[in-house]
Amino acid sequence: MLEHGRPDEVLEATAGVPFAAADLLPILTGCTSVDAPAEVRGFGDRWNVVATTEGGLYLQREKTTEPWRIVANERRAADGARWRAESSEFQDGLPTSIRVTSLDEDGGVRQAFDLRLVLSQVEINTPLGAPVFTVQIPASATPITLDELRASGPLGSR
Repeated sequence: MLEHGRPDEVLEATAGVPFAAADLLPILTGCTSVDAPAEVRGFGDRWNVVATTEGGLYLQREKTTEPWRIVANERRAADGARWRAESSEFQDGLPTSIRVTSLDEDGGVRQAFDLRLVLSQVEINTPLGAPVFTVQIPASATPITLDELRASGPLGSR
């Protein structure tokens, strides 16, 4: 049981991805905000690319009468590492298949990653009671450090 740790460090130790907690919402929902787009380019009437200070957004619509949706989001992390999240297989406006890959051409300071997520049983705006946010820790659990988690996790042998 890990008692303390920054969410981004825990996520990197367990899954090998350099995301801050704030990065997860746009990755999982395919929704993001743009403070000041540098450039918007259209490719036909079904594709747009929005250049941002953090990377870029790729928007697509199946038909010209349908709304735009984000199908790819490229970002640069605070440490300079670049990654891309691709969303597909939309259901009720949300992606159910997400692929996140590193984009560092030169290897960068981080290891390369290729993470694939499949979402199922997605519910939106469902009321959640307090028990959902209560962690049940077994009495037999023993505390570990973040370094121990890194060493024993799925990426520990790397």
